[in-house]
Amino acid sequence: PEGFLRAIEEIAYTGGANNSYETIKLAEDKVIRQILVRGYQDGYEPWYNLAEVRLDENNLQRIPFEFTNLEDYYRMMKAQWPLITLTVAVAPLTTGNIYYFPMTDYYAGIVLIGLGGAETAYINAASARGGKYALISSSNNNQLGLAHGYLPWHCVQFPMGLQDDIEDWYDPMGKSPKLRLRVASGGTGCDVAVVLEQLERY
Repeated sequence: PEGFLRAIEEIAYTGGANNSYETIKLAEDKVIRQILVRGYQDGYEPWYNLAEVRLDENNLQRIPFEFTNLEDYYRMMKAQWPLITLTVAVAPLTTGNIYYFPMTDYYAGIVLIGLGGAETAYINAASARGGKYALISSSNNNQLGLAHGYLPWHCVQFPMGLQDDIEDWYDPMGKSPKLRLRVASGGTGCDVAVVLEQLERY
């Protein structure tokens, strides 16, 4: 084997006002497999807090990618990302209670079946935004089911090459590209983090 993949958090910060920008200088010493940008706010999908993301080299001489609408990017990438499916056991109350799940896109869903009797459960909201499910049930019995969706733990993935082809991954070494990632905020008060997954060679 050539080495192993190591994920490193490059930066974590509190997002600024709507349409404000944060420019992050990225490490340039290793091959990059993927970039993860996390936009966390309780009860909201990532693109509510992240307006756009751009990677550039040498002060905009080259732009490997730029996405100015992350909801559109999410819709495009659903053809490549695997659907997250999770077996769940819950005990929702008739008065309602909150559950959190890894999938955080606006359109995440859950299917449940009652144990020991017919149950009707529903989400007390227009959607399960940000992986936050406000479940209300017709009775207080246990239920089993499946939850499904995308964007695990409020993270948006930007792959930097074909997963199974190391030679296709983004290699900034020896080029002094001065990598910068620019992240535009979609709202105030969210937690933003940028993670690089790099190839650590033996």
